[in-house]
Amino acid sequence: MPLLAAEFETIRLARRARGVDAGINPVAHARLLASTSFALLVGAIRRGTRLATAMDARGFDSGTARTNARGSQLRPLDTGFVAAAVLVCAAAVTVSVLTGRWDPALG
Repeated sequence: MPLLAAEFETIRLARRARGVDAGINPVAHARLLASTSFALLVGAIRRGTRLATAMDARGFDSGTARTNARGSQLRPLDTGFVAAAVLVCAAAVTVSVLTGRWDPALG
């Protein structure tokens, strides 16, 4: 809805800049609101069509399972990095407990 509201305001200001104004006539206001709403509807349909085409081009809802171009593999270097990160976290907690600075967030 915020996107449609922003686009409605853009259309309204563009028409106002072109000199299309209803003045104080309520019938002209209704006619201008109807034509602005129609322009908003057309823009929303166009945006939806472009989005559907883009999603279709990327393989969404094609009925087949999506794949990766290159599969992910856990290498020994990755395992070492995770182990080192766990050791650093454990060391930080141990040092803070031993120095009396441990203040757990959950209690």
